[in-house]
Amino acid sequence: MNWRRLIGLLFLILIAFTAGCAAHVEHESSSAKANIQEIVATVNGEPIRYGELEILMLRQRSDVIQYFYDKYNAEDSTQYWTTAFGKERPIDRLKSAALAEAKKIKIQQIIARNEGVVQRIDYSDFRNDWIQENDRRKRAAAQKQMIYGPLQYDENTYYEYLFSNMVLQVKEKQRKHANISVKEGERLYGELLERKLIAASEVIQRDVYDRILNP
Repeated sequence: MNWRRLIGLLFLILIAFTAGCAAHVEHESSSAKANIQEIVATVNGEPIRYGELEILMLRQRSDVIQYFYDKYNAEDSTQYWTTAFGKERPIDRLKSAALAEAKKIKIQQIIARNEGVVQRIDYSDFRNDWIQENDRRKRAAAQKQMIYGPLQYDENTYYEYLFSNMVLQVKEKQRKHANISVKEGERLYGELLERKLIAASEVIQRDVYDRILNP
């Protein structure tokens, strides 16, 4: 075998080896990352799924980056989220903040369900509704029908839109039932939420939670 053929063979082997390593790394990465339907935690037995937490992590992302920049002069990089600055990592602070917000949202969803404002509070149901709503809007646009709001909702916007409307409906229902002012209704709702948060039972699914290493 001449040297040109030998070099060519070695080159092909190197390409095959590199592709194999890349596929292996990609497989490990995809299998390690949480699925959007996986349960990260439960609040009073109600699931908080990864897809829901991911929405809230994206909301908290800039605040966490700003915190680590102000305190440690840390800047975003390839390994930023899992790098320890002092005794803390950005990913841990991000997950903690997002989970605290998710808990508060879930408690308010439970309150809304108890008030009869909503019937379903699982992220899986929300995601199906979001997809169906965007499909409806797409069909309506194709048929030249009137559409209020955006042609397509992104997930975060639709999540916030439904949640804000839900809270407003709960407050209004409670206010009318108690025959009190808007200001008094806000105060009573805040007190109710605080009591529910203190009494809430939260269980973190560590096998899923610990696998989340990127926002």
